[in-house]
Amino acid sequence: AVVSTQSTGFFAGIIDQCQYFHKATSHPELLEIKKTLLKNVAEEAPLIEDRLVVLELNCGSGTNLGYIPEGSVYIGSDPDESEREKLELNFSKDENNKTEFDRFLCTTPCQLYSILDESVSVVISVHGLCSCFNLSYGLQEVWRVLKPGGKFYYVEHVPTRRKYSTLWFSQLNFQIQFFWWGCFYRKIDKDLRRVFSSVSMDYTEINLHGFNYIGPMKIFQPHVYGVATK
Repeated sequence: AVVSTQSTGFFAGIIDQCQYFHKATSHPELLEIKKTLLKNVAEEAPLIEDRLVVLELNCGSGTNLGYIPEGSVYIGSDPDESEREKLELNFSKDENNKTEFDRFLCTTPCQLYSILDESVSVVISVHGLCSCFNLSYGLQEVWRVLKPGGKFYYVEHVPTRRKYSTLWFSQLNFQIQFFWWGCFYRKIDKDLRRVFSSVSMDYTEINLHGFNYIGPMKIFQPHVYGVATK
């Protein structure tokens, strides 16, 4: 029984780390990437009725609101309905917030049906694309809602290229946990290049970046990030 309890605690701890990694995105190196990538969100992006309209995928409780330019209209989407209340609370607590909160959508990037064609200036995704059961369709949805000239900023984790780390993770059947909270853990870097080409989206070079995680979290080290223009 003791072994069972320790084992359960170990697995629970790993799952907690994975969930925190996806939502908080507060690792120092990741913060630096986001700061560099999102510092000029408003530049050269087309306006919608004289306003910058920003759609964030996997918005969580609003971790990235600090990167949203003042005067923007903000739409948050997340597959976890419990994030709605947290996001609304964060908006209400900030009296100096000059960003207009438009709405929260409980959905994945594959299901942006309620957003009109070409009605968004900027789409931001930090660990959001991995929730797509069909990445090709999810990126086509991003392309559909973006106005011509619109920007798509992304920071995504991809599977480690270390064979035994991936096998270890699969053998422990962690993919069930990933499906449970929406991560399909796919090779996003290859799919991004293929899908961007299919929808005629230009993109900057995709960079892999190593994170100094330890133990099981090493599988999350590789990342891709960049900006694409419709």
